[in-house]
Amino acid sequence: MASSSSSPPIVLVTITFFADADSPRLELALALVRDAVAAGLPTVVADDSPGTAVAEKFKDAGAFVVEEGGSAHGGGKGGAIRAALACAVEKFGKEGAVLYTEPEKVGLVRFANEICAPLLDRTAAVVVPRRTRDAFRRTYPIEQYHSESFGGLSLDIAAREAGLTGLPEGLDWFFGPFACQRFHASKWLQFAATDWTAQIVPFVQLAEDGKKLAIVEVAYEHREAQKADEEGKGTWAKKRLVQLNAILPRLEQIFGEIRTGKDRAT
Repeated sequence: MASSSSSPPIVLVTITFFADADSPRLELALALVRDAVAAGLPTVVADDSPGTAVAEKFKDAGAFVVEEGGSAHGGGKGGAIRAALACAVEKFGKEGAVLYTEPEKVGLVRFANEICAPLLDRTAAVVVPRRTRDAFRRTYPIEQYHSESFGGLSLDIAAREAGLTGLPEGLDWFFGPFACQRFHASKWLQFAATDWTAQIVPFVQLAEDGKKLAIVEVAYEHREAQKADEEGKGTWAKKRLVQLNAILPRLEQIFGEIRTGKDRAT
């Protein structure tokens, strides 16, 4: 493990699964890694793709690769996130910040320093970046813009009705990226979910534990090709609906459990 004196300020982590090495979205993930490495950000990829071809591509791009990482940490998206975070802490120590993003969000790299600034100056324990309304509305598939806007408002209501008090107003619940001081990565490592809740619940727990959660607004723009590929397509619209129907009730339940646990501790 790196000592705190040699630890990089920011480590970027992401997770991937590609059925083969010719997937069009693999090029986006490789671009993310190359951009991050060029920006001086050590980058960890937890890759669960079959075989070794995809992992080798990430290594050639400059990433530290955890192969079959998700499988070793409980499986699913949550297991992959835990694998990436565990590797970041093991290799680079607990000092500094770690920034998680999905692999297709190439444009987020240029905002890494801005997102992590409150962590590095220790004015916040965790940061949840928020898309500017204009960039979100303009560059995302219209169905995704509306579903995630509705989902975010629904989670605001769920958190309020559950009596959670540590969360700031205006969270971009469905954006995906988050950053934390690396010694707080343990909160994600301890949460054993395998699904999308593995991203969200740990920062809610930290906020309810009294740790400062900051919002940093960024003018992130989705790739035009992604919008063109998904907008107006029934398959993707149905996928958005399925996601909402799965995520909203589950998080509403977890928010209530967090509040109940907090009440019992007082």
